[in-house]
Amino acid sequence: MAKIGNTQAIPTPQSALEICLFSEFNQSNLHADELTREMLAEQHRFDFYVWLWVTEGECQHLLDFQSVTQRTGEWLLIRPQQVHHFQTMEGWDGWGLSFPAEWVSADLASIWQQLPQKQSVTAEQAPLLQLALQQLKQYRYFEWQGQNYQLLLQTQLHTFLTLLNTLYAANQPQEDHQNQRWQGFSQLLEQHFCTQHQVQFYAEQLGCTEKKPLGSTCLAHTGLPAKMVINQRLLLEAKRLLVHTQNP
Repeated sequence: MAKIGNTQAIPTPQSALEICLFSEFNQSNLHADELTREMLAEQHRFDFYVWLWVTEGECQHLLDFQSVTQRTGEWLLIRPQQVHHFQTMEGWDGWGLSFPAEWVSADLASIWQQLPQKQSVTAEQAPLLQLALQQLKQYRYFEWQGQNYQLLLQTQLHTFLTLLNTLYAANQPQEDHQNQRWQGFSQLLEQHFCTQHQVQFYAEQLGCTEKKPLGSTCLAHTGLPAKMVINQRLLLEAKRLLVHTQNP
């Protein structure tokens, strides 16, 4: 598993990509894994993507200060800089995958950003994911004897992410204009919330008006007006930074 820190964002591990079954990690006697388990039991921030798929049992998380229950057959995507806390380290098993944001290729980036935080995997889809994860794990832990295998790992990861995007997209109804507008607004907000706090900026970028349709879109998806959505994102970042600056 990727190493983390309980009060600060930790750079991506030198190996860049990590993948394993959670039971393997949880039962490991390696000192580094023992330290990592201690850190995971506390509040922390990842500096990279973490993808978790529960295949047995149920896992409880706090993600950006909100409770998240991950049941059997559900995967969870933790994005860089999100504040996370495992509330249950026992009673479940599944796959864990971590990788740097830079490994998400440009042609996948826009689709990847639209994936939900949590998604169920059907019985028909599960064998495809299992096969892809097992192959990715084999490539990760093969003894390459000093050869530069990073490009190969990136290619395998690209294949897995493409599969994930394809399976997710296959389950979704055709998006309407309001959903597309919400996704566009969400992406713009992530890019500019530090410097742009006015609804007008985002409306202009999306080519629409502040009240309609952007305001209506925000109300439909969050129950909040657009200005409040922006303020909530600023508040979330303040909470994340507070975790980052607290003493261990």
